[in-house]
Amino acid sequence: MKGVAFYFSGTGNTLYVSKLLKESFKKREITLDLFSVENIKTVEDKYNFYVFLGPIYAEFFPEILTNFIKEKVPFVKGKKAIIISTQAGGYAPTGIGSFSDILEKKGFNIVLEHPIKMPNNYYVVAFKKPTNEDIKNAKENAIKEAEYITKKFINGKKERKKISTLRKKSMYLIYILVNKSFKTWARKKLTVKLDKCINCNKCINECPTNNIYKENNKFLFKDKCQSCMRCLHMCPVNAFKYKKKGFEQYKINRRHEIKN
Repeated sequence: MKGVAFYFSGTGNTLYVSKLLKESFKKREITLDLFSVENIKTVEDKYNFYVFLGPIYAEFFPEILTNFIKEKVPFVKGKKAIIISTQAGGYAPTGIGSFSDILEKKGFNIVLEHPIKMPNNYYVVAFKKPTNEDIKNAKENAIKEAEYITKKFINGKKERKKISTLRKKSMYLIYILVNKSFKTWARKKLTVKLDKCINCNKCINECPTNNIYKENNKFLFKDKCQSCMRCLHMCPVNAFKYKKKGFEQYKINRRHEIKN
């Protein structure tokens, strides 16, 4: 059996979970190929099962992931699919349910919908900053969650939560409003400390929506941001400022190494 996982990861949480899932399947002699949706031009219908992973932003998956499904994933007939969300808050069934609807229109048979709680990377703007212990615990719990998902899938168990159409529609209207602020917040709130910047252009080159550009030696922002926080947390010299203030970066792959 061979599967494929398509993921979007802004700062590493979802990528971390994707790798755990790959290892969990590998232990059971099942291959799981991993692909970022940012690097895929076309999707072939050649796998036995599919996994889709992404973070939750204001109850929903980001547009880069949903647009990938709509524009690049072909129609499949009854192929099994697993949907995994990563989020700092509680379970967001509306977003997963709405994402399932998109996949079902493509012919997928959704067998598992599962959330995994991961550290908050949005603390620069809002919510509580995770402690080192919070990060360590979340990463250790993610290992258990990956094992749980793998075993449940192999044993043919289903896990879905029914969400009313009314709730999906009402929450989506709220998401549309919030998403508008997502798109413009970088232009309004972010600056780069030029005397600290090393001009590596990593923020420009790795922005998933091509929202950052440079003009007259200044970093400027369009209105296409999706608030993934990649530029802030991945800058090698932490040169970004939010509301003209610095902050400590979130680095999931540097702070802790989990020993299995």
